[in-house]
Amino acid sequence: DYVGTEHVLWGILAGDTTATGLLEAQGASVEGIRRAIDERFGLGASKAARRIAWTPYARRAMSLAADVAADRGAAALGCADVLVGLARVGRGAAAAVLSQAGVDLAGPPTGPGEEPSSARR
Repeated sequence: DYVGTEHVLWGILAGDTTATGLLEAQGASVEGIRRAIDERFGLGASKAARRIAWTPYARRAMSLAADVAADRGAAALGCADVLVGLARVGRGAAAAVLSQAGVDLAGPPTGPGEEPSSARR
């Protein structure tokens, strides 16, 4: 059992968040990305009651997300920051799904993802 980039991506796309707004601004289909994750990974609840480790790519994505938030002067990470971190890792399941969906987040977040991290989660 582990927490990988695919789990993080699934979590930030579970509702109406700054990440979904950023993807829509990119012209990507949020539902299509959700379906791709479901089809590739069949995510479900963990049966483990113990601590679950994060993969190196998931940890790196969160570190990059923190950098994005800090660059914007935000006090906390928002879903759009995490999405940018996942895309910038360039490796792992989430990066592959985002790349296949045509998402390019090499630069700073633009559009709906620019609102303060605390606005929507």
